[in-house]
Amino acid sequence: MQLMAVHPPLLEPFRRWRPAVELFHASQPWHIASGYGLFRRMTGVGDGGEGARVARPEIELQGSDDGQSWAPYVLKYKPGPLDRRPPWVAPHQPRLDWQMWFAALGSYQGSPWFVHLAAKLLEGQPEVVSLLESVPPQFRERPPRYIRAELFLYDMTRPSWGRRRMHPGGGGGPLEAMHDTSAWWARAPAGPYLPPLQRNNSSLEAFLQSRGWGRRRDPDLQPPRPISKMLWVFRRNSGILAILVNVLVVSLTAAVVLECLPRAHRQSRKIKKE
Repeated sequence: MQLMAVHPPLLEPFRRWRPAVELFHASQPWHIASGYGLFRRMTGVGDGGEGARVARPEIELQGSDDGQSWAPYVLKYKPGPLDRRPPWVAPHQPRLDWQMWFAALGSYQGSPWFVHLAAKLLEGQPEVVSLLESVPPQFRERPPRYIRAELFLYDMTRPSWGRRRMHPGGGGGPLEAMHDTSAWWARAPAGPYLPPLQRNNSSLEAFLQSRGWGRRRDPDLQPPRPISKMLWVFRRNSGILAILVNVLVVSLTAAVVLECLPRAHRQSRKIKKE
């Protein structure tokens, strides 16, 4: 049974539960219980043990005016602050946050678009800033002079954390929020990802020009104003829309299950009598 092959230890009891078997056979013609192979194992997922090492690489963009004190930018669907609960995403596809996952698996040299993103934050471009959850207060009216990116290894906190807990990534450095019961996440620094970039830097400008990402914006390439407004409204309310859509999906799934179970049960009884 393909459905039972998703997580054998967890679903093993259902193999012997007749209603589950009957439900599977009743739904088999619809092919809704196939194996899912695309990104089947996500980055940072351990073996499920309480002492498992989980190292989920995440990039944090930071801005500064003096190059000494840095304030973080927060993305809409990334962990970010340690006390921030995981947001509801599906069925929305947050493109920037999704690409940040790939960028964190390598270097900024392999993701040149990330340098372009940092340059747009140095300019304070509204269309780019609107893709983020929040901007440091000091940079809301005026963009920072410097932008950099730091890499962290994230893990979710667990109630039974203790001495058996292993450090994300296997290191032994400081682990933020390890014993903070109000935190959803713990993280450990993994080093710099993008060195500080300065606004109006000639090297940065040359890099952008070489990629065709100059400062000048072609008005013909800009989306019509109504479409821009529609995208802005959708992005601001995507969390609420995602919850409503998922409630609808769960309700429809429950209705189908409740409809199929009695039918499968009647069919099995009919077969037994025959």
